[in-house]
Amino acid sequence: MDKFTTLETILLQLKKDLTNNKNLGAWDEKCLYAEKSLCCRSRYKLSDQCILAASTNVSEDDIEHLPPEIEAMELGLYCYGQNLVDVVSSVIEQRPRATAQELLQALNYHTINEQI
Repeated sequence: MDKFTTLETILLQLKKDLTNNKNLGAWDEKCLYAEKSLCCRSRYKLSDQCILAASTNVSEDDIEHLPPEIEAMELGLYCYGQNLVDVVSSVIEQRPRATAQELLQALNYHTINEQI
């Protein structure tokens, strides 16, 4: 499992991976986790501290379970890796030189409109 890092660092790394056509399967199979107080906010911030780790598991009764190491740290689900890939790839397709702030704005837009 990775260490805590900022959302800004994660967005820029994903942008770099997408630009260099690196294998994105690893991103799809992971999620971002953070302190539960950050997870319940409606907007992300570049300074948010999070961990990129294994994705959640869905049981036979359709209950989503966090990885044991994430539960042990008392963290919550912050963002799905697939959502990050979808948003960042869409943005850099339109604006290859997009900044971290522009990626964040797109992620917040996606999150707010997905909840409606």
